[in-house]
Amino acid sequence: MKGSDGFLKWAKINAQSGEPRMSRELSVIVPTLNEQDNIVPLLEKLHNALDGINWEVIFVDDSSVDATSDIIEGICQKDDRVYLVKRGGRHGLSSAVIEGLRQSQAPFLAVMDADLQHDEALLKEMFNLLKNDPLDIVIASRYVTDAELGPWPKSRVFMSQAATGLVRTVLGIEIKDPLSGFFMMKRALFEQAVPALCGRGQKILLDLYLSVPGDVRFKELPLRFKGRVSGKSKLNLKVVWENFCLLIIKMVR
Repeated sequence: MKGSDGFLKWAKINAQSGEPRMSRELSVIVPTLNEQDNIVPLLEKLHNALDGINWEVIFVDDSSVDATSDIIEGICQKDDRVYLVKRGGRHGLSSAVIEGLRQSQAPFLAVMDADLQHDEALLKEMFNLLKNDPLDIVIASRYVTDAELGPWPKSRVFMSQAATGLVRTVLGIEIKDPLSGFFMMKRALFEQAVPALCGRGQKILLDLYLSVPGDVRFKELPLRFKGRVSGKSKLNLKVVWENFCLLIIKMVR
């Protein structure tokens, strides 16, 4: 399937399952940029965490210069749950996530990082909450009771808390962690948000939440943040500037 931003590489259907893609209950969207050492461990974790759920994962790769896309393409040929969107000439976590969400068909949509810092064990609880409770989105939060920031240095914790506090105050948001990168939502929420999405920076949750024309029913679960095992953080001055631009755009709309 071709799109304006890249293409979706379809996996060969596993003869043992033979399940059509449209039957998937959950799509997990994972943006990647130079995460070659994390792909296989992440997939192993997803297989264990999502046992009993008919799921798929869509990796959206922003022209990684390492072997990330090659590794995923190889897995696509063996695992019918795995898909790859290769983007050429465009970068940005939020726009990558939006592209992956557009390529999905499942009624429930999750977003998480490829760096193994997000606790995949929360996915099943998120899924069950969305299926059984009157909720639109479930967020893995760093700032609720029992959450842990793991090995983050004090300077990083301070910057994160300051940015989160600023966003909540300026925009009047009730969510305690509107800048989380790990959440699951119903497809209906994404479809409502699409016309107003900005796609700038890394804070796709904030973009989604502020793009929905109406109240959003949410629940936050405590996230126990893990340390990065491999690869490098994508946080830099350009990302900070793009996130600031997103904040300004949402303030004036």
